[in-house]
Amino acid sequence: RAKETAKRLQDKEKQGQDLERDVVRLKERAAEVLAQLHARDEEVAELREFSSMQERRAKAMQSDLATATARLAQSEQEAESHRRRADALEGDLGRTREAVAEQERALGFSRGETAALGGRW
Repeated sequence: RAKETAKRLQDKEKQGQDLERDVVRLKERAAEVLAQLHARDEEVAELREFSSMQERRAKAMQSDLATATARLAQSEQEAESHRRRADALEGDLGRTREAVAEQERALGFSRGETAALGGRW
């Protein structure tokens, strides 16, 4: 009977030691998992910061694009206005040339003679 009791005590001691080893292994594993979680938290924080920076850059670029688009539209309007003004001036010039040609014909001058007198037409 004492042998059986000693054997049971020995088995219980071995089970206790096994459990202690299991507890140590579980604590080590828990520490590893916590370290991994901490590292992932840092990665997530870095990615969020990067994402935030990218969003700010994108908004700034959108703002720049909107400004450039507005400037382009203004430039296009100005160019159209200048084109219309150039067309009007060209029309005026054509009418002036025709008026000069009529006056030359009325006075009996040819183009060459008017040019010789200092005219540019």
